[in-house]
This record gives sequence, structure tokens and C-alpha cells, in this order.
Amino acid sequence: MKVYARQMNPEYQESPLMFGEIFWPEGITVAGNRDYKEHWDDDFRRVFEVLENEELADALDDFERYGGSDFYKNRTAAIMDFLWPKHKEKYSTQEVGKLCNIIPKYGFHRDDDDILCAVASIVLGKRYEHATIRGCCQGDWNDVFYPADEWDSKALENFETEYFNTGEEWMVHDEAGEPETPEDISGWTVYCHGWRDEDIRKEISDAAGVDPSEVVMYRISNTRHVTICEYTVA
Repeated sequence: MKVYARQMNPEYQESPLMFGEIFWPEGITVAGNRDYKEHWDDDFRRVFEVLENEELADALDDFERYGGSDFYKNRTAAIMDFLWPKHKEKYSTQEVGKLCNIIPKYGFHRDDDDILCAVASIVLGKRYEHATIRGCCQGDWNDVFYPADEWDSKALENFETEYFNTGEEWMVHDEAGEPETPEDISGWTVYCHGWRDEDIRKEISDAAGVDPSEVVMYRISNTRHVTICEYTVA
């Protein structure tokens, strides 16, 4: 059974992320470049905001400088007030010691993103890492923070493609009968992340549930007046 697909005009293609927050993957945070859309995981934002407002760091500094605090009986109480663990009832002694060591360094260290991920890993019970994703131009970048055990390099690469909309959207025919021309192809769309035809063919075949050899692809070879496209078989 042949499956027919035509490339959508790049001028109008839409990444899945463009359809709203509900289509964003869970657990990932994107922030750092104010020229681009931010997206925050709620739990990660809690950790970030505590580090940014410095109240916890000040409380821990009181214990370091003066040996006590007017508000908390010990460092653990201060940490629990601001950054209670999401995944368990209380922190271990080692975790408290590490938090006391790294939290005051935030804001005064060139590797603040590393500190943020280290704190989030303890508070949220998942190992967090960060990376920079990039688009086509020099100013196309943003920072991502993610649970490292839930994201591999391929997943991050696909997310980068969707975030900057550098992939391709293809229309897959699901009407009765074979289309006579590429323009007759009508049905549902799939967003593809690969840049080689064989990669895109595989993504279309996976979405359609057929063998890649059954996919007939019509790629745009030229556009006239934006809305008029010419196609060639890929």
C-alpha cells in the first residue's frame, strides 16, 4: 500500500510546539535568551526562584558568619522552609551538607547553571543537566535544563529542531484513491526532524505505519508568489 506525502510550504510550516503549552514535553525548561519564548517546568522554576531571591543563601550565611539565625534553629530547617524535597520526606545529612556548600555560591560563580542543576537534582530527586540549543543564525540560541535520565542526545536534537522550527512539515494523504497530483494530497501532517530524504521517509513511514519503501514523497523544488509550489519526487 503506497502512502503519498508532500512537503508543506516552509513559509507556513508549524512545529508542534507552536500549538500551545500542552504540546511541550514534560520536565524541560527553556530560558536565557529574552528574544525567544521561555518555558518553565513548575518544579524547576521553584528551585530557580529560591536561588535568585537569595533569602535562603542569606540564612545559610548567618550560620556561617554568626553561628546561628534569628529565624531558624539550624541549616536544615532553613533549607526545608525554602526547598523542601519533592520526592521524599527529608534530606540526608550528605545532601544538606552539599546544599549548604553550593547554594551560597549561586550568583557569584561563572558556572551558575551547573549550581542550579546540582540543587535541582537534590531537591527534585532527578539528575538535571543543561545545554544550549541553536537555530540557523547567530542569535538563534537558548538554554535548556532537563532531567538527564529522561532525555538523550537524539531527543534534545529533535527538541532543538522543533523549538527553532528548522524541520519540515509533510502532508500525508488519507483520502480515498491515489492523488493525481501533489496538490491533491490531503489528510494529516507530520513534523519531521531529519535533513536527509531517507530520514524523513522513515519518520513518515513510522507515523503512517508502513514500510519506508511504500512512501512516495513530493518535495518542493520551487515556490512562486509564496503560495504556489512546484514539486519533484524525492
